Amino acid sequence: SPAAATSGAPAGYTLAVEPAPPALAAALTAHVAPPAPSQWEISRSAPRLEVHAPVKVLGRIALRPAEAASAIACATLAYETGAELEQDFVENLSQGGAFVRTASPAAVGAPVALAIRLPDGGDLHTRATVAYVSDEGMGVRFQLEPAEEARLYAAIVQLTARPRRALVVDDDELHRRMLGDALTARGYEVVTAADGAEGLRALADELLTLDLLLTDACMPGMDGEAFVRTIREAGGETELAVVAVTGRSDPELAPRLRAAGADEVLEKALGAERVAEAADAVLERKRLTTRTSG
Repeated sequence: SPAAATSGAPAGYTLAVEPAPPALAAALTAHVAPPAPSQWEISRSAPRLEVHAPVKVLGRIALRPAEAASAIACATLAYETGAELEQDFVENLSQGGAFVRTASPAAVGAPVALAIRLPDGGDLHTRATVAYVSDEGMGVRFQLEPAEEARLYAAIVQLTARPRRALVVDDDELHRRMLGDALTARGYEVVTAADGAEGLRALADELLTLDLLLTDACMPGMDGEAFVRTIREAGGETELAVVAVTGRSDPELAPRLRAAGADEVLEKALGAERVAEAADAVLERKRLTTRTSG
């Protein structure tokens, strides 16, 4: 229940359909079909482990069409929290090293396609070489490209700066709490409002400290479209990352929200955690664009 929710344990429920209808299984299979060979293809071959260090997903990866015939082992370092990334940066990443926990390490000297998954949902990709092997996994050495290295350092600088702050505007109290919990779990300080009018008041009070705005698209009184347009036009606010969330299937709604000034439009059906992850990525993308253009 909302009253019992804590950080890392958001309010809500899980629905299981058992046994899964054949039509549902077929739809899910079609939805998660592998991408084209020209893209990174990472497949999970083991469950996530409960350890206090970056955890590994090993699979096979085809880098580009010309290299498709020589697929190599792939390792993904998944950082669940900023503190986890910061600690590993000091101990390993800053020195061009990483430790991959796996029961099936590649041989010393073998090439590995390494993906470093940041807490904001973004990935850094590089080639690495296995430097040593132990019972717990393998140590790899790598050299990031300048652009990727800049992204990693930017993520570390952000962790040492002030906490990111987000405003969540939604007339549904449960959904508002769920989004707030999901953002809190990602390191945000969260302010909430129940409608557009209350959201404008909160924005006026918090504008200089806000990094991200998540607003429901459909609210009584001032809807999300009018709310976003007011912020962008009347308020003149351009640096704030604005994400609209909708539960409607209206194909014309998303274009209108983007025209009003939303940086991204997400579906509530993704779930609070996925929405928070995607919104986090929108913020980082906007910050990167701002730095580049500046």
